[in-house]
Amino acid sequence: ARAVSALSQEHERLVAAIAAKYHTYFPSIALDELIAEGNRGLLEAAKRYDPYRKTPKVRDIARYDRSLKVIEIIAASGLVPKSGIMVGLGEHEEEVLETMDDLLKVGCKVLTIGQYLQPTSHHLKIVEFIKPETFIKYREAALEKGFSMVESSPLVRSSYHAEKHINA
Repeated sequence: ARAVSALSQEHERLVAAIAAKYHTYFPSIALDELIAEGNRGLLEAAKRYDPYRKTPKVRDIARYDRSLKVIEIIAASGLVPKSGIMVGLGEHEEEVLETMDDLLKVGCKVLTIGQYLQPTSHHLKIVEFIKPETFIKYREAALEKGFSMVESSPLVRSSYHAEKHINA
């Protein structure tokens, strides 16, 4: 397990370094990197994450602290980190706000918040459809906390208006 963890950490650093070098040579081209954490599930590093600590059923391989570390490495490289939160899985407002705080602490600047939609019957069921007013409230809270750009509404996905986030 230690070897796998060390390898994963080295992989994360390597991807961040590659992304930074790519940005040096091609500064006008946007880049979304995908990092596979373990053998299942995709974390979209340098841009987006679904970082709930209390949802191991959603992200059974991924680890919250490791996700935050990747965002921190990316922020330190000079790139603009972006993270995404999907709501409607039974989370509490306090958890969403705490996640925002954690993301800001590691240098995340752009946040997307969208409604979780069950892709197939084999995936987790939707616990709650979040009201549009709550998405507005989350956006206002995130901006007040210090995010430079926030997209928050039921149909927002991590790539929503991605072209606007490049220079956030």
